[in-house]
Amino acid sequence: MPVLGVPSLDAVAAQAVSDLGLTPDDEVLVATDARRREVYWARYRVVAHEGPHAVPVLETVAGPDVGPAAAVAEHAEGAVVVGEGAALYADVLDAAEDAPLVPDAAVLARLAIARRDAGAEQPTEPLYLRRPDVQEAAARKRVSDTPAGTAR
Repeated sequence: MPVLGVPSLDAVAAQAVSDLGLTPDDEVLVATDARRREVYWARYRVVAHEGPHAVPVLETVAGPDVGPAAAVAEHAEGAVVVGEGAALYADVLDAAEDAPLVPDAAVLARLAIARRDAGAEQPTEPLYLRRPDVQEAAARKRVSDTPAGTAR
């Protein structure tokens, strides 16, 4: 069984189209929690309400990217805003009522299958939008490496 990569932002956008009854040419901005007071985000345009495997066809308009919620709000004008990041930063991101917050596994699977059937590339490597929080530890100096007579 092959592994198919689908960005979680894409899955939340597809879910929003179905859940909120969005129609072609509507736009949706997905914002998820990136910690550090930032959100991962992308903006999409609905091309078709329902495509193969009962998933909407979406076009990426902007992103994916990461940034402070207040800066992302500048990209939200005219779009339906959804996602956990929108709920966390409701003071600057006006989330749609009843908007999906996290990806639904069934939507994610249907989206992966629809893209596979369409011949779309679905890389499985992580998409890093900023430097990771975890770094490899630097090699520690051994006590025997300290010159005699010096303070540690």
